[in-house]
Amino acid sequence: MDKTDASYLDSSDVEAVARMVNALLTEHWIMRDRLAILEHLLDEGGIVRSRDIEAYVPAGEFAEALETLRGTVFGNVIGAPFAPQAASVAELRNKRP
Repeated sequence: MDKTDASYLDSSDVEAVARMVNALLTEHWIMRDRLAILEHLLDEGGIVRSRDIEAYVPAGEFAEALETLRGTVFGNVIGAPFAPQAASVAELRNKRP
């Protein structure tokens, strides 16, 4: 891409961008919601504190599983513009994740 060409997508790609943003927000909310619930339940039960979660460094098979999950999430978000067009922008606006 030439430095003078500042566009990533052209105007015909608006639907694809909307699908990508929707996929990103959906993935993000699902993870934030589940993490908040998990932290609350663990903290309430005295099992682990939020700061313990932040300090934890995954290793071994669990680290590999997280890497695979990250690849899936990124693939879902980045691949959204290329997925079959199942919804219009108007339908995406009304969709509740």
